[in-house]
Amino acid sequence: MRKNSCVVNGIKVRLTDAEVRKVIEQSKAYSAFLADNKPTWAPNDDIVNLAIDPTEFGFHGLVRTEELDAAGIDLRHLEGPEVLENLDINLAVKKGKGPRKGGGKPFPKGPNNLPSANVFEHTIALYMKGETPAAKEGALKLLEQNAQFGDRQKAITYAKGWKLIVEPHHLGFWSEIDRDFLQEVGKANGHGYWASKANTRNQAVGITASPRLRKIAGPFSVDACANVQGIPDLRPAFVVIFEDTWSGLIIRAVAIHWKSMRGGVKLASAVQFQQTDELAKWLGPASGVICPPIKNIRVRNTWKNQIYGRSVLDHGTVSATIPLCVLPDAERNLDINERIKRAVTIIGGDWNMLLGTPVTGNVPLIRAGYLLVDPTSTVTTQAHGGRLDGWHADKPNPQSGCDADAPEGSKEIGENGEDK
Repeated sequence: MRKNSCVVNGIKVRLTDAEVRKVIEQSKAYSAFLADNKPTWAPNDDIVNLAIDPTEFGFHGLVRTEELDAAGIDLRHLEGPEVLENLDINLAVKKGKGPRKGGGKPFPKGPNNLPSANVFEHTIALYMKGETPAAKEGALKLLEQNAQFGDRQKAITYAKGWKLIVEPHHLGFWSEIDRDFLQEVGKANGHGYWASKANTRNQAVGITASPRLRKIAGPFSVDACANVQGIPDLRPAFVVIFEDTWSGLIIRAVAIHWKSMRGGVKLASAVQFQQTDELAKWLGPASGVICPPIKNIRVRNTWKNQIYGRSVLDHGTVSATIPLCVLPDAERNLDINERIKRAVTIIGGDWNMLLGTPVTGNVPLIRAGYLLVDPTSTVTTQAHGGRLDGWHADKPNPQSGCDADAPEGSKEIGENGEDK
């Protein structure tokens, strides 16, 4: 590909100099907006004990916006391409005005008003109904989650809600967090935690893993993914290699959070293409040796039901299952470097790619053999306004030796833990 080629085979792969200037200007403006509009946190005990009865605000299924609006609560459910196209810095910030039981203080203020910990825990508990702690044997459970500027304060305040999200999963792919957030969440759940260097907005990517997964290499930061055409505040890819101590499966886990849609789909796709291309170069071609399937994706759109709209979470909680059996001794006794070469690669995160349009930003990974998990689903990969949240991974190898099964099909989970 020639360096000065912006379109190759009909795919926009680079920005023009004028487009780069536009994206840089927007990025800097958004960073300034965030710096000027940080959430104002109440003390821990204060915000945890905000006594909000969800039924007062029509908390039955999806939030009833007419009632919430009357209560003076921020209702920005940022979804849909028409919003994403125009999401620069012109975000109307409505300050919380609702009365509090036991006092007249306002709700916490900021660009994303934050619910009480009790309301968040209540919401998550409904959606996670029936889930059990991650098993020590059998299938592995994956988690993909954007924590919307997750920091230590957010981890501590919503600790019970995070536990409900993390506990059923063995391996978590996190975006919009900092290391302090992941440390708090990891330690609180007995999980290992690894995070990349954060950008100037305190946005990093990271990975959590249950004790069943033993780290054997890494972490590695693929910084080239954050250095595209001089655009500031992009995020790197972040890699940790694990062994599942029960089955012997080696997993190369990759957490990503590609450029947002700010500036529009065409400009974002070109930057995402370059980020994906850099990751594909770093990973090399898919091994295709031991690749059990990833299936049974479940999406919990809890962010729609948090009273305040998108605040604690940026998008839905996305889960998936890797059905496993114990690998043969001949495989498990290979040299560790050979086993790593034969590992299954799983790339998870917030891809910021719009479905329903030609998705071109992930083309380099597909060419390298890392396929989108459940590509035909119209539910599971659109956890937030039709944007792609989930995984790319090696094409499943039917000769992998792991013939354990799990339910087919991907579904959205409703507010009472049922398949929708």
